[in-house]
Amino acid sequence: MSAGLLGAIGAALAYGLGTALQALGARRAAARSSSALLHPLTLAGTALDGAGVLLAIVALRSLPLYAVQAVVSGNLAVAALAARLLLGQRLGRRHVLAVLVVTAGLAVVGASAGPDTAVVAPGWLTVLLLVVAALTAAALALDTVRPRAGGVHLGLVAGCGFAAYAVAVRTLPDLAVTTLLTSPAAWAGAVAGSAAFLTLLRGLQRASVAAVTGPLVVAETVLPGVAGVVALGDRPAAVAVAGVVLAVIGAVVLADTRVRT
Repeated sequence: MSAGLLGAIGAALAYGLGTALQALGARRAAARSSSALLHPLTLAGTALDGAGVLLAIVALRSLPLYAVQAVVSGNLAVAALAARLLLGQRLGRRHVLAVLVVTAGLAVVGASAGPDTAVVAPGWLTVLLLVVAALTAAALALDTVRPRAGGVHLGLVAGCGFAAYAVAVRTLPDLAVTTLLTSPAAWAGAVAGSAAFLTLLRGLQRASVAAVTGPLVVAETVLPGVAGVVALGDRPAAVAVAGVVLAVIGAVVLADTRVRT
């Protein structure tokens, strides 16, 4: 098993458990009318997210976008199982089956993924990343002024932000400090990723873990995959496409808001 694939699997585990801890911290903070960001459980979840980011970077630098994002989307299954243990959000039979479908899809993608190819990103892709980053930050700011969005909508916005972050990491020629400080793609990824994280945390205060992370996972899996094929030279095999489809279908089922508590 390659280091990239191990990194993607590790990121999925870290993100999933981190999301569940953040949800628990957000709920307890809301009950006490305190800051969710400073709750110990939220901080623990954030630390796991940080570990997930580092592991995902390892994967994104060595595997095609569609493969990395599909495997990382397994964090939804991890989050759903962790939410059952930590939050008492019981999973119905459909959701258990969805976890199995996601797992099967990820296994197919992981088995069929080859190394990525070095391709210079077109200029329009960098512009698109900057636009998505700005829109993600604007959506977060708007919800701060008028907090009316539901958990599903916030999850979708967060997913778009995380998608932009993943594409940005893949397009960077290297991870040197000078590159990170001067590359527009690096700044777009930083803004999009930060806004996405805060949006996700806000969504977890308003809806179940599955309801928020379902649309998030679909967006952060499908959008980078399309970008990789259209702009970065990724050429997934048919079996890999089937695995991605299975993973997304499972994620959609897990996103059902009628999770029993």
